[in-house]
Amino acid sequence: MAELKGEAKQRYVSDMFARIAGRYDLMNTLITGGLHHRWKRKAARLTAHGLTGDALDVATGTGDLALALAGCPGVTQAIGVDVLPPMVALAEAKARKRNL
Repeated sequence: MAELKGEAKQRYVSDMFARIAGRYDLMNTLITGGLHHRWKRKAARLTAHGLTGDALDVATGTGDLALALAGCPGVTQAIGVDVLPPMVALAEAKARKRNL
């Protein structure tokens, strides 16, 4: 396969993540042996250290980091944004499940 560039590469990557959205969390868990949960909680703690106010997670995917940020002291609101509707739908479902 030829190397994709520009808009073709963006479209390919977006389509791939849209296709795997429903399996993304499971694959992360299998590939990392579950460590990605710990990594994201630690990333949230380090990011939010000393923060007072809102936190923004750009390219939130299925929302794990935004949800972890929401539980950090000092964070009044965690906002996750992503360009892929299937990922956003999964993140929103997780937030609803946690009453956020």
